[in-house]
Amino acid sequence: MRVIAVNPNGTSQECSNCGHKVKKPLSQRMHNCPVCHTSLCRDLNAAINVKARGTHALKAQLMSSQRSR
Repeated sequence: MRVIAVNPNGTSQECSNCGHKVKKPLSQRMHNCPVCHTSLCRDLNAAINVKARGTHALKAQLMSSQRSR
């Protein structure tokens, strides 16, 4: 198992479906994107974004290590 550090800044503001920035106060618990109409729990939206960032970072690590062989 690998642990990948991910910068969580903005993960609840960024639409996990289309990437559009949706500013909202912390008290607003739902993510509703005006662009692609994705609607889901703010925390779930953030979790999807964190996973995507981690996956991207892991792929970059793997590609880098394959090149240095």
